[in-house]
Amino acid sequence: MRPIQLADLDMAARVLLCADPLHRVHLARDLCEDAGTADRYRKHIGQPHPTFGVGTLLSATARYDKSVRPGQCHSEYLKCLKIVIDQVIATRHDHTA
Repeated sequence: MRPIQLADLDMAARVLLCADPLHRVHLARDLCEDAGTADRYRKHIGQPHPTFGVGTLLSATARYDKSVRPGQCHSEYLKCLKIVIDQVIATRHDHTA
């Protein structure tokens, strides 16, 4: 996965907001895995992955429904943001361990 920007976190959280709360952790894991797959593909082939994009978390969200950006960081958005951040940290740890 390419370096994380604030837009990546926001868009992934907005994807999770549209998902069933019971599936959010799994979806966040899928998004990180898809971004990693796309990044490896991009490095190897020299082109974006046809489904998952260029290797950013943001591009991995392209095929999902997203909520509108909330006007404020309400509790449900913050919960989704935490899930995304926790998964990004876990994914990074898995690749550096």
